[in-house]
Amino acid sequence: MKERIKASALLYAVTIALLVGMVLGSMVLLTHFRGLHAERWLVHERVASNARSASYAALYGDPTNDGFDLHVDLFGDGSDSAEVRITPWGGLDLIRSRAWHADQQATVTGYGGYQFRDDVVLDLARTAGPLHLCGDARLVGDVRVPMADVRRGHIEGRPFTGDELVHGRILRSGEEHGTIRINLAERVQKLCGGSPWEEENPSLGFFKMAYTDRT
Repeated sequence: MKERIKASALLYAVTIALLVGMVLGSMVLLTHFRGLHAERWLVHERVASNARSASYAALYGDPTNDGFDLHVDLFGDGSDSAEVRITPWGGLDLIRSRAWHADQQATVTGYGGYQFRDDVVLDLARTAGPLHLCGDARLVGDVRVPMADVRRGHIEGRPFTGDELVHGRILRSGEEHGTIRINLAERVQKLCGGSPWEEENPSLGFFKMAYTDRT
């Protein structure tokens, strides 16, 4: 009888030990896999940040008529690298960068161009006459018109229906347009003439990210 009790107790103890071991082993494995997942997530975030950094760095490259490729070693040790392709796309530049680290990579696509910081929405030459607003026309922002003269007008018998002529400041036209407009006109002229880049490479004023594709 005592031997049976000892055997039952031993079997019970072994069973409990196996269950405790399985639970502890599961907890250890779960902690390990959670750590691996967190590590891969951190690497992925790092790669995505590198792709964005390379995209901004490409804005100050030396483009050619057919665009250019740029290889960036961000930290100088070869562990965080990125490739950038910038291509003329109308008046803007299409930028695609790919960064990688180990077996993970991220791709960022966007476009760059000039950023207008002038709040003037309408700029008429001094040789033009006064500005007449008719019907449901609305101007939101500052305007430059000859002699700062904005009047109510009629079109097909319909008077101006708004409460204010201009929702902004009414300024007097200057003799010359801003330099940024001259630069933009030269760029568009060269684009239409088949040369998509200026002779000198001005820094692009902004970068608009379209999407981030992570694989």
